[in-house]
Amino acid sequence: MNESFALPPPVAAYIDGMNHGAIEEMAAGFASDAWVNDEHTEHVGIGAIRAWLAGAVDANVRVDVRRVRINGPAHVIVDGEIDGTFPRDGLPDHIVLTHYFSLDSGKISQLIILLNDVNR
Repeated sequence: MNESFALPPPVAAYIDGMNHGAIEEMAAGFASDAWVNDEHTEHVGIGAIRAWLAGAVDANVRVDVRRVRINGPAHVIVDGEIDGTFPRDGLPDHIVLTHYFSLDSGKISQLIILLNDVNR
């Protein structure tokens, strides 16, 4: 991760944990009742989120942060180039996913991950 990006601690822990395969480090940043939507699938509650994170770690997913936008204290948008050992059928050569984080009381309460047209 480029150190010039000033990410809130739970978002930084998520990115760092993803890049080091540290499920508990990533999960610690989520509220117990948080939800994630990735690949049009919802994962609700910390147990479901841990299972989803384990799948990402199994696929050796890594995130290279390209751009960060912070919208007040509760919303962080991270564009990250993704690499890993997951199926790439129908995906561009360089996969940039946008992560929309919502924060509440110092924890991630919501995360939506989308493949946007940010490959410019």
